[in-house]
Amino acid sequence: MERTDSSGPLNHYRAIGRDTVVDGITSMLRGGLPPQRRVDLPTLLVWGERDPVLDSGLVDRHHAVVEPLSVRRFAESGHWPHAAQPGRTTDELLAFLDPSSPA
Repeated sequence: MERTDSSGPLNHYRAIGRDTVVDGITSMLRGGLPPQRRVDLPTLLVWGERDPVLDSGLVDRHHAVVEPLSVRRFAESGHWPHAAQPGRTTDELLAFLDPSSPA
């Protein structure tokens, strides 16, 4: 698969079904996940500011269900920032995993 090939992620969305995806996104937009589904481990969220699918307000709603949450916003990226900017994503991930690293 080429770096620019998005068939894998798109096939994943197709396999789980449109209704499942829409229901999940609608649930998140209406207030997030039930309390029992909270994440209480350090989490890194890499967000593409030019995402045509998900509203950037969703990032703020993650803070209600994920703690602690570190957010890295990529102004130049869309829905798949890790594919658009793999080097920067790697740097951010390494720095998150080892805060003492100069990355």
